[in-house]
Amino acid sequence: MRYLIVVLISIMYGCAAHEIEFKGDKMIFSVKNDRETYFHYSVDNFKPHKMEKDDGYWTIVVDKKDEFKFFYMDDRGVKSVDCVEVENDDFGNINCIFKM
Repeated sequence: MRYLIVVLISIMYGCAAHEIEFKGDKMIFSVKNDRETYFHYSVDNFKPHKMEKDDGYWTIVVDKKDEFKFFYMDDRGVKSVDCVEVENDDFGNINCIFKM
């Protein structure tokens, strides 16, 4: 029953699967989405960066940093993803916090 509740909440809030991969001094962020997706992160004051579509996932390559905040967005709004650490922002959304 508990598992069912978690699944239903994830569906209601549109949680998306996302991954972070490391290659040398770069990080690759990937998120599963059926709509054009943008990556926003605190390194450059959350400017939108269009992600590239790759087999059902949207990806972007950024320089590796020790710590920053980020979120994904499409035309429906901020994409909720599972993150180890999060914070509420000033707009009522949740930012993921990435720490090495």
